[in-house]
Parts: sequence; structure tokens; C-alpha cells
Amino acid sequence: MNGRRLGIFAFYEKNGIVEEYVLYLLADLKKCLERLVIVCNGNLSEEGRQKLEEYSEDIYIRNNKGYDIGAFRYILIDCLGQRQVQEYDELVLCNDTFFGPFISFEDIFRIMNEKKLDFWGLSSQPETIDFWTSSNRIVPAFIQSFFIVIKKRLIKAPVFWDYWDKMQVEQWNVTQVVINHEQYFTPYFETLGYTWGTFTECSFFKGKLESNAYTPYLVLPYELIKYGKAPFLKKKCITGKDISQSLEPENGSFRKAIDYIDQNTDYNVDLILNYMLNNCTKQQIFERLKLNYILSDEKEDNPHTEFGKIAIIIVVKDQSILQLMNYYLEGLPEEVLCIQDSHVKKAILKIPAEIEYICVLQEVGNQKNIPKCTAISANRLLCENMIFNAIYVSNIIYSLQKDKYLGALLAPCMRFSVFLNEKENISDCLAGSFWGKRKAIEANMEGYYVGRVFRERCAGLEGINEDLLVKEMLTINEFENKITDFTSYFVQRLFAVCRGYQRIYLYGAGGVGQRTAQILQNENIAIEGFIVSDGQTKEKEILGYNVFCLSEVIEMNLDIQDIGVIIAVEGITGKVIQENLLKYGIKGYILWN
Repeated sequence: MNGRRLGIFAFYEKNGIVEEYVLYLLADLKKCLERLVIVCNGNLSEEGRQKLEEYSEDIYIRNNKGYDIGAFRYILIDCLGQRQVQEYDELVLCNDTFFGPFISFEDIFRIMNEKKLDFWGLSSQPETIDFWTSSNRIVPAFIQSFFIVIKKRLIKAPVFWDYWDKMQVEQWNVTQVVINHEQYFTPYFETLGYTWGTFTECSFFKGKLESNAYTPYLVLPYELIKYGKAPFLKKKCITGKDISQSLEPENGSFRKAIDYIDQNTDYNVDLILNYMLNNCTKQQIFERLKLNYILSDEKEDNPHTEFGKIAIIIVVKDQSILQLMNYYLEGLPEEVLCIQDSHVKKAILKIPAEIEYICVLQEVGNQKNIPKCTAISANRLLCENMIFNAIYVSNIIYSLQKDKYLGALLAPCMRFSVFLNEKENISDCLAGSFWGKRKAIEANMEGYYVGRVFRERCAGLEGINEDLLVKEMLTINEFENKITDFTSYFVQRLFAVCRGYQRIYLYGAGGVGQRTAQILQNENIAIEGFIVSDGQTKEKEILGYNVFCLSEVIEMNLDIQDIGVIIAVEGITGKVIQENLLKYGIKGYILWN
């Protein structure tokens, strides 16, 4: 270790759980520290405390005021104090918002200690025009605050302690933390003559000022890790979505990052996948990991499939559809067990213990008034995507075998005729037709994620149908402004919804809500104010708008039909808010995140 090094690790936890990826991070970081202080914003279970005590005896628990920056200030000012901290040569401020490191912290510190810097971090945001608040101000380049190392010259400086002492962080919301600290810290101390740098090579991601309005770690994690040598993957890649960044987080970079980490580093990606399984919905995992499987019916990936361990449950009423399914079933090996039953769960109980993989094939198109040709087409596509031939089935089984977390592969949604509005059923994955591991089915998919399977030819058809749907959607929706990309499409859709109601509220007063308010301001769309959930700490006013609890809005006895609510929050919280609004009869809402 090069000199004495103090580390402060801050994390937020409402349920008291300490995730395994946090323990890995702490184990590697502690090798580089003389002393580690851990501060939990929220709750900590006894089991969680015992896990953390393996790495530190200095464990503090506080509320989440000021987020991680509030935690750092609490330890620096209220707990340790200037004199005690100044005994160390380096100060490390780190939080739990990233997976890693993908190379050891010992190597990272060794490389960075060769540079003559006063403070450094793992990565930085290039200089850009402000896209956090839509203010169009120029934001200088800054170190992203999830990992910052402060060297001795700055630790000894009175200005450093004055900075933390005067900080009013406990009164700030998330956006204010970003603006008042994360964006401010680096340029402030740079103007005072202190030098800084980052471990990750960020010049690859720097363009003209106006083209830097994105966060590299969120939009391009694969490129940042491969080309920038970033030793981390931010958790926000999993649940984060930002209006200002369009739908770019869906560009597949996150999945490529997972594969790259798995294939090119010693980091165990199970730590990431287990975090996702514990904290994300099946739909979120499906979208982030791009779990569409397009398989061949001509080239066999696994010629040693044991067909005797496979069973197919057929649920069908129409005898002509059964005849169609039997045509495809006849092309499978005789060892495959086929059962016809009207009740899937009961049928599974009848299947012999040696069966490891089960296909449930449920007739589609049996609703009233559906043309016979439509029903035949739908069931033919079902069979072609599920049981086309032995090679195709073998490739499905191999896909399930090689990924221990993949519990089931669902049949594709239909995208033609009366099936146009068929919804994704990832969350209710066992309700339709699917291939699955028996143990995953019996566990009701707990601890497993779910994908979709397409035969190659059928995937091509799906792509053509999706193109046609998008073209028709853009034609039908006549907006005032020209649609040039996904951002403008969804922003115009937002404007259209707003103009349909007399009173518009933004549910969510954080960063997403405030950015949405400014987008609406620019379009001269008035809002009544912000809404937060009852019991949540709130300010009286934000951006000149009043902030209400939901119950306060309800108590105004406004005409529910006049109220439009834009749900502007991150993650799965929006679904809970939807349910609350519906309880009060508010049906005019749009989920916007």
C-alpha cells in the first residue's frame, strides 16, 4: 500500500439486505485500505451487519437524507472530523451503485499513483450542455461521484473542509445533489489549482459540446468497458431510463457488456445476474438481457439431446387444431412423451420424475368469432416456433441447458389479424405456451429469468410485421411536429396526452419529474404542480410549482375526468403509482420514464 488510505463506503438499503456484489467489492477494496468505514442509509438486518463486520468494525446506520453524499459528509464532519481524516494520505469515497471491479483495486491504485493528481475517479462525464435540467447551461467535465480518491494535498487544504462543512446536502433532492455536488466538485477544485484525472479513458466518448448530452456508462456500457477500459458496470444500466437519452439504453450495449465481462475478465457475472433476479421484474430482465432466442431448424447445436427426458403437454379443444399439432409432433423422436390434458399443473404432476424439460402447447385462436383461417394460421405459427422438428427442439433444450438462469422460453406473441393487441406475458410466463426446465416450473420461475424463442424463418416474419406496425403507428398518430426519432415520437405523444386534460400533474418530484416539467414549460403546457406519495418527505415548491401529496389532490374534490397525471419516476415504482391512481378513479395517466 502506498501510504495510509482511509475508505468511506456508503450504500442505501431499505430492506436490510447486503447483496453479494457489495461483499465482493468491499473485499477487493479493503486490500487497499488501512481503515474502512461503512455507512448504511436506511436499514440493516442482523445478517447484513454480520456480513459487513467481516470487512469493518466501523459501521454506521442513518436515514437517507442527502443520499450517498450526505453519508460521506456525515462521516467526514460529524463522526471522524478533520484532524482524524488528515492523518491519512488518501481518502476514498465509494458507493454501491456499480458492479466490479473487473481488475483489482490494487492494480487501479498502482496505475493512478503513477500520475501526479490531487484527486481522481474511475470515470468522468465529458463537458456538455446541461441535459439534466434542460437549462442549456454549459456543464464542465466532472468526475462521476460513485468513486473518488482524494490525495493528501487536497485533504490538508482548509478549502476542502470548508466545502463539506457548508454543504446543505440533507435538504437536497437527487437532482440538486447532481447539480450542487457531482457536477460542481471537480471544476470547483480545478479552478483552485488542484489536478484531477480518471482511470477510464473517456476521450473516445467525447464529441462536440452539444453531442455529449448523454451519460456514457448508461448508454454505452459495453463500449466504455471494452474501449475505455472501465473496471465497472453501473447498476443504473439495469433500471435506469432517462427522457433526455431517448431509448438508447435499449441498444443492446448492456447485454454485450455482460457477455464481455464474462468472457474477458475474472469477474463472476453471477453477481450481476443474481442482483437482477433479486431486484428486477421478469420483464425488466428480458428487456435488458435481450432474451430473444432465434434458433435453427437445420443445424443442430447439441447432437446428444436425450429426448427421453422431454415431455409435451397439449392443451387443445378443436380437433382440427389437434390434427395440425400432431402433424408436427410426428416429426419428433418417439421417446418424447406427449400428454393431452386440459389442466397444465395437474398434467405436470403426472409426468415421470426422469423428465427434465417440459413443453406446454396451448391452442390459440379459440375465442368466439375468430375466422377459422386465422386460428389455423396462429396455431401453425405456434407449432413452427415450438416443435418444428427434432433439430429445432434439440436446440431449444440446449439453450436451456447452457444457461443455468434461463428457466423458460416462451412462444412469440402473435402480430397479425385479431392478435394485433396481444400483450407480452413475460410476468405471467406460465400462462401460455412455453418450453421450460421442470425444476424452474415447479419453483414458479423464482430464481430464473424467461426468454422468447423464434425459429429463424419465423423471426424474419416477425421483423417484417413489426416494421409494418411501426409505419402504421406513425401514420395514424398525426402530431403537430415532424417525428424524427424515438425521443420526438414519445415527447409528442406526451404533449398529445397533456392537451387532453384541463389539469396536469407530474407524479414524481425528482430528476425525471423536474426534467419533464421543463420539457412541458418549453412547449407552453401548464401544470398544476408535482405529486408525491403520502408519507414522503416533500418540499413546498419545486421550479415554481407547488408540491402536493396524493391525498391533498384527492381532497380538492376536482373532477377526476379533468385530471391528467404524468408518472415521472424511475424503475418499477411507476407500477405501484398506477395502482394507487386507479384506486382513486384516476384513469388519465401516462407512465413516463
